[in-house]
This record gives sequence, C-alpha cells and structure tokens, in this order.
Amino acid sequence: MNQIQEIDVVITPDGKLTVDIHGAKGPVCLTFTKEMEALLGGQVLERDLNYEYHEQPDEQQQSDRQTLGGF
Repeated sequence: MNQIQEIDVVITPDGKLTVDIHGAKGPVCLTFTKEMEALLGGQVLERDLNYEYHEQPDEQQQSDRQTLGGF
C-alpha cells in the first residue's frame, strides 16, 4: 500500500524555517529535506526526529525513495 508523504514548511516572522515530514518511515525523511537544506544554506540549527524516523520502512517506500532520487 502506498502511503502519502507530506512535508509541512513553516517560516516564522523572525525568518526561522521549520520542516515537518509525515508518512516517511525511517531515515528516508532526511532525503526529502536534504536538497531544501542545501538551497537554504545548509545550516540546520536543530533536528528533532519523530517516531516515524525510528520505524522500519516497508518495501514500497524503499522503492519510492529510489525513484525520487536526490529529492
């Protein structure tokens, strides 16, 4: 079963950017933010990993990650 990955981006009035990834199990969530981090200067002030990061990705999600490439 395909699961939708959702990226929520919030920019606060003081210019800080918060990115929340939902629906991506395991470290694949970091691949979704890698390009965004590079475009914005690559400086991550804080990284909080949610419960999905610690879950085992299923086979379909592994395939999706390979299809997305460097995104």
